[in-house]
Amino acid sequence: MLKKFLGAGISIYFILASGSSLADDTSRIRDYIRDNFANKLQISEQQIQQLSWIVTHKRRTYEMDRYIKPGQMHSEVSRALTRLYCLQLLKSGSKQSYDQFIAAQLVSNQIKPLSFNSFNKLSRHIQELKPLDYELIETSTVMSAVSLSAEASRLAQAAVNVDQVSDNFEFLSATVRIDANIYPIAAKLIQEHDNAKKLLYVLFPPQTNFRHMLYTEGGANMFKYLRAMIKHQYIQRAELDLWYAYWITHIAGFRGHIAAEGSVYLTEQVFQAMTQLKAMIDVMLESPNYDPLEPYLEYRAGLLGFTNLPREQRLLLAHLGSLYTIEDGRSLRTGVQQLSLAHRNQLLDPEHVTTTYGPALFANTLDLMDRNIEQTVAIMMPIYCKAIQSYKQAAMRGGIKAGASLSFSKICATAIIKKIIKLDAATVDLMTVNADGELQI
Repeated sequence: MLKKFLGAGISIYFILASGSSLADDTSRIRDYIRDNFANKLQISEQQIQQLSWIVTHKRRTYEMDRYIKPGQMHSEVSRALTRLYCLQLLKSGSKQSYDQFIAAQLVSNQIKPLSFNSFNKLSRHIQELKPLDYELIETSTVMSAVSLSAEASRLAQAAVNVDQVSDNFEFLSATVRIDANIYPIAAKLIQEHDNAKKLLYVLFPPQTNFRHMLYTEGGANMFKYLRAMIKHQYIQRAELDLWYAYWITHIAGFRGHIAAEGSVYLTEQVFQAMTQLKAMIDVMLESPNYDPLEPYLEYRAGLLGFTNLPREQRLLLAHLGSLYTIEDGRSLRTGVQQLSLAHRNQLLDPEHVTTTYGPALFANTLDLMDRNIEQTVAIMMPIYCKAIQSYKQAAMRGGIKAGASLSFSKICATAIIKKIIKLDAATVDLMTVNADGELQI
């Protein structure tokens, strides 16, 4: 009886919320699906209704944001739909599905499109999921698109200080632990499956973003919560594999706002990095105190041809940006060598500061500079070094909140980068870092 009542409550919520605004938003989503996926995307009415929370929200991604056109569908909706479509293709695993998965990579002339063998490995990981696992990934994919929407923030206001949470995954981590039922799509899953709530915890631990781990944003603390869950036997291999399956889906559709049908982002280079990192994380299941950070940085340093550099230099350079080839490494080193001695010393300081949104800052600048790594380094490294200096000075004064990393989230938008490019050295020197670790211009 209780389950029937809860089910009715969820339906009533959507009926009450389905005024003209919601009807317009869901219609826009259906039109977008029709125009971009034809009849190929399998999606439920409830998933569409849940995604409608974000359609008119002003918060948008800054990563590759110059490809977002006025009036375009909200980037988080585009990404979520692409993720669901890529998940569907991986579940199929056929040659036709592979061709559809990499079509956008071929059109955008990616250097190394995902190979069929690598696609098969990802596909097998998805195909081994239980039905509930698959449903959880679909649900979590939709949830991660609408967290920090106005509606999610309103419903969470009583339990979470939403003004203090600027990252959508940290918001999800907080809300699923307090009351995941604020998301109707999660409420339905929880009422139907007794262990769904725990598995949502597993999918959204605090400060555990696998895509950030790929580019070592967050440092050693990135693995803290996974390690704690393993030590306390809260998760084992099955749960860890479920968490990874979510991130396969997430990364596949990361640039769905650029090309909807298939994965632009999950190339062969990204796949190899993901596979290396996941294998290192798996070691923690047997040895929870194992730290994957340095071995993974050594792997990245090897990709860039930095093996013969002094240890501190190769690890610090491997941390910069999402670069994968010896040619990229050569350009990065040339760019760094052309910096002033003071900037080189700051950059290669062993007491390096962990940053977030650094890859987005460098990716957007690199895109504006037509993939000229040396020019990107010349523009951004002085700002990067100034940010590190300001962060350290503020931290010494006690002016940084506990646990706050140096963040470039406020300046990585393409429109702001275009302004930054024109700044003189005196203006750069006036930049400060606030208590949240955000660089301010």
